[in-house]
Amino acid sequence: MFPTCCLVGVLTLFLAACSKDDDSDESGMSDGTPKELIGTWDMDETTSITFNKNGSGVFKTSDFDDDDDDDGAYSRLIVQAKSEAATRANNSALITISFKWKYSSNPPMLKITLQGETMVWYIESISESSLTITDEDGITFTMQKNTGNTPVTPETPYKIGSKELLYGDWGVAGTKIYGFTKNGVFLWHHLDGSAPETGEYTYNEETHALRIYDGGWSAYEIIALTPTVIGITREEWEEWEGRLKKYTTFYSRINENEENTIGPISLIYDKKMFVTGVKGYDHEYTHIMTITFKSNGKYTMTIDGQSATANYVYDESTHKLIMSAYGGTSVLNIIKLTENCIITETEIVDEDGNSKKQRIEYVAI
Repeated sequence: MFPTCCLVGVLTLFLAACSKDDDSDESGMSDGTPKELIGTWDMDETTSITFNKNGSGVFKTSDFDDDDDDDGAYSRLIVQAKSEAATRANNSALITISFKWKYSSNPPMLKITLQGETMVWYIESISESSLTITDEDGITFTMQKNTGNTPVTPETPYKIGSKELLYGDWGVAGTKIYGFTKNGVFLWHHLDGSAPETGEYTYNEETHALRIYDGGWSAYEIIALTPTVIGITREEWEEWEGRLKKYTTFYSRINENEENTIGPISLIYDKKMFVTGVKGYDHEYTHIMTITFKSNGKYTMTIDGQSATANYVYDESTHKLIMSAYGGTSVLNIIKLTENCIITETEIVDEDGNSKKQRIEYVAI
């Protein structure tokens, strides 16, 4: 029902970088080891890592395919786990690999040794529920403590305002995608500017249930609704997994004749900006693509719960944003920058060699 704009590519994250190390016998807790470290940490739905008090550990994953030859898409730890799995019942079997670990306090870091290969994780922050580390490649990601209980509600739940905020047009980077009227009419806007198609909709302000009729009723849920942003979730059946999964897409409000003002980038420092128009896997409303700019010239991008930190340079006079990652750079034009929105534009070349402009919008909720 809701169109999804393919505005972004896949950002491949390597969870660890390994190197030869000869101190694999030194492992275990030492003075200053955070007590919160002990236990199991979930990297994602299919991968976890466990630290035991005696310096042993267990890495578990089912995120692989026997026929997948693209090992470059995995960290060395996962590749080695695959190679050591001599037998397994099927492609979804859980692979368990043991390792040793050692904590050092200056700076706070972990050395994880597996079959003579050692990787270093620098601890950025740790609490009873969350562990953030940066690996040797400078990639930062956050893990959640596995308590065996139902996942907790996010610390900052999205805001859902009154029904009146629903009325109007919504879209991506200034382009109308759809709209809601006060009298229950739902609008599908055409990109060519022709008259929109119409249907019916109902919205329950108490349960946030949204239903849209276009020959049949489709069920959605609104998880964010502010004067500038809407987030819409829908359950979809995934054939390859054989189960229902939740997906969320965020859109921004489209106001008629709104100017694309460009303010200083300091307006969005430390704010989590959510990509619009891109369907993201929604696990407790956290697995969505976001970007956060820091005042120190670094930005963090998160996709499906995994984060990478890299450098950026912004020229206030030309509105050029230069973003660096994995040895490459991208030069983007800033089209709009306010305290709750940033729109970037870049020129891309399609398979036929034709050049066109592509815009990506992120919004603060």
